[in-house]
Amino acid sequence: MKLKIVELDLEKLQRAPWNSNEMDEAMLYHLRTSIKRYGLLDNLVVRPVANNCYEVLSGNQRLKILKEMGFPPSPAKS
Repeated sequence: MKLKIVELDLEKLQRAPWNSNEMDEAMLYHLRTSIKRYGLLDNLVVRPVANNCYEVLSGNQRLKILKEMGFPPSPAKS
């Protein structure tokens, strides 16, 4: 199966509840700074779930920062 790149509104993306990865505030600060400086360098990886929404398989911390920063629709691999 080949992944395709799609543009998705951040409101349609949900963090994976089973993902136990968390970053402390220092790491979130560095991620936020990187995204501000360079933009999103690595696409989120998502899968479709109910109600025309997507679950984030890779990039939950990036999603958190993108939502905080009010980013426009973002490219994702689906």
